[in-house]
Amino acid sequence: MELLIASLVGIFVGTVVGALGAGGGILAIPFLVFALKQNPHDAAAASLFIVGFSSLVSLFLRRRQVQWQQGFLFAVLSIVGAVAGARLNVLVQPQYLLYSFCVLLVVIAFAMLSKARREQAANGTKVTTTDAHAATQAHRRRPLWFLALCATATGLLTGFFGIGGGIVIVPILVFALGFTMPLATATSLLVMVITAAVGLLARLGTGIHIDAGIVLFFTAGSMLGSAVGSKITRKARNSTLTLAFAILLLGVAGATVTLTALGY
Repeated sequence: MELLIASLVGIFVGTVVGALGAGGGILAIPFLVFALKQNPHDAAAASLFIVGFSSLVSLFLRRRQVQWQQGFLFAVLSIVGAVAGARLNVLVQPQYLLYSFCVLLVVIAFAMLSKARREQAANGTKVTTTDAHAATQAHRRRPLWFLALCATATGLLTGFFGIGGGIVIVPILVFALGFTMPLATATSLLVMVITAAVGLLARLGTGIHIDAGIVLFFTAGSMLGSAVGSKITRKARNSTLTLAFAILLLGVAGATVTLTALGY
């Protein structure tokens, strides 16, 4: 029964990852902790495996929207932070790990809600070739030290929380580097694949245990859902994706805080 539930939830998680370029870890971790009673540290490691493979499927399906040069550079610069974050994760008490996770979600959610309101007021438009060129130019105007700082911070949060990084990468690509939402979600998939792999490898030797059966069924469902989510994002407006992203973050944060406080 647990394997069936893992597969179904995996499909939902994969759909979110494919559509928003993020969300896999923030959904996988609460499910693994509260539904399957896994230790938050183990759940964080398992989520990296799940999100990494789901992102790989979505990356292939959305490869035409990916800003490959910027994505590779961002991922390489984030590796140091990912390793450091993974090592810090095992030093923090489980309940504090979950509470800090929720604070991160709320901060990002409000930033994205603000952006969604601006996009709706401007009648958000779909991605065009001009958008892609503008995103590339915006990236080139940023100094390397600024990009390195953003990438290192992203890697640190990715490795620490085990979230794959999408909820951090997408806002940074949008706000700091000037990407449109669809281009940011597509490019974040590339970064997530690389940083998830690094974060997982950095946990080797730390005593982390991953339930292979649950993870494999969850991953299989998630990879299937990714194909569905990738098709959804091609038809959605910038403002719709941004708003959905923010609402998802607030919902997960609220549920996680409540369940943690109640001792589940």
